[in-house]
Amino acid sequence: MRTIVLALLLTATSAFASGTTVKVRCPENCSVKLDGKTGLRIGDDQWEFKDVEPGKRRIEVKGLLGRHLASGYADIPKAAEVSVFLDHRGRFGVTKAAASASSSPRKATKGGKSSVLHIRCQKPCRISVDHIRKGSSQSTHSVTVPDVEPGTHQVEASFVLGSTRRADIEVPPGSDVYLMAADSGLKVINTRPLAK
Repeated sequence: MRTIVLALLLTATSAFASGTTVKVRCPENCSVKLDGKTGLRIGDDQWEFKDVEPGKRRIEVKGLLGRHLASGYADIPKAAEVSVFLDHRGRFGVTKAAASASSSPRKATKGGKSSVLHIRCQKPCRISVDHIRKGSSQSTHSVTVPDVEPGTHQVEASFVLGSTRRADIEVPPGSDVYLMAADSGLKVINTRPLAK
């Protein structure tokens, strides 16, 4: 009898443990609560929550010294792993993790010399790479992002008084990659090997 009860408890526990793993990333050092619960800190700007039920979930984000960064709802899809990112305007974005590394468009490949992104903006803008703010252009209208791992990265240019342009950029190892951000879009205009 004890064995049957234990087996039923283990089955019930594994059924509840099959929820979604949610990873929340902030643009700066932060603390995060999902449905009022604190998760596991996996970096200064990242938190992980296990066994989250799919659906609308409330997320609260605070910065240094308890400064309010954002609060709101994110629609969590049914998936093994989901990434939630907070942009510089306090909005949440949600992406599903791919089933395998080879099919993930945003996964950087390890190994290989890092590269440098040079982004020229048509007008003042803020630059994010993989949902992490990397700098802004003011008078010079250009931003340089060093130490970018080879692979595909999502680059986003948010114009100060206007729209946002994003593109998935393939970054080869050991290269200077030049991009142009304009109202018409964000595109690579030149790639060359890093100077030795």
